Amino acid sequence: MANAGCALICLAVVVVLAVIGTLIGLSFAVLATNWVGFDYNSIQVSVNKVDLYSEGRYFLGLGHEFIAFPTYQVSQTFGASSETGDSSLIGRTSDGLQILLDVTYQYKLTAEASSLWELYEKFLTSYNDDFKVLASAAILDAQSTFTAFDSINERESLAAAMEAALTAALEPYGATIQAMQLENIELPADFLSAIDATIEAEQNADTAQFAQITAGINAETAVLEAELQAEITLVNANATASAIRLAADAEAAAITVQLEAERVSYGNLLSTLRTKKYGDEFTENHLLSYIWINAIQDANLDRLVVQIDKPSEIAFT
Repeated sequence: MANAGCALICLAVVVVLAVIGTLIGLSFAVLATNWVGFDYNSIQVSVNKVDLYSEGRYFLGLGHEFIAFPTYQVSQTFGASSETGDSSLIGRTSDGLQILLDVTYQYKLTAEASSLWELYEKFLTSYNDDFKVLASAAILDAQSTFTAFDSINERESLAAAMEAALTAALEPYGATIQAMQLENIELPADFLSAIDATIEAEQNADTAQFAQITAGINAETAVLEAELQAEITLVNANATASAIRLAADAEAAAITVQLEAERVSYGNLLSTLRTKKYGDEFTENHLLSYIWINAIQDANLDRLVVQIDKPSEIAFT
């Protein structure tokens, strides 16, 4: 009996220790990396909304757990690439055509106790699904202000309008939009064909305009080349005329110098002949006769061809 009693006591101790260990283990709560949370008391059904816990292991007590919120960037997708099966958004353009949109956006929650508590009071823990509803409505509202044609040709403006609408829709709940991607736009096939035809017509018009501009440039270039050639010809003509004029001026100057030298020489000769030989009665005509006779005397008479007029003072007898 003593052994049986001892065994029961040991078993009871083991059970108590096991229960105590279990209760102690259940009194710990863990927040993973990049998560924050509030302490929720499931026994009293209350939340400590003042203290916001960051990542780590905490001894909160039995019946306590965390209401956790991520601090990392969360991505949500509408369309073919959605991992949660969310289909493309179906909307209308401002001119009434149906349009399918594939959109992805990223948001982050404001990691502050007051902001996260307001989010919890509004949506409890289903805020992510509620964000999708708000986001889809905001995106489609932004789309409805664009025509079908502008949705294709002004895609960047459309994406910017959608991102602004997302910000306005989620920011009041402590969610900041980090980025948004407008991944795909689908319109009715006949409208896309019309857009392709319009783009082709615009390209043809641009090509024709470019050809017209090119022709104008070529014509202007030809005119400029002709004007330049005319200027070159005129410059060359002026240069040739200047060269001829300079040569003639040089020749005339040489003749003038030569004549002046002869005039001085003959003047000196006349003065000498008057002084030393013939007196003042020796005139310029006598000088000419003197020069003519000397020229005849110095010449080779066998080949002499006289091209100088004989002075009237000289007579042959």
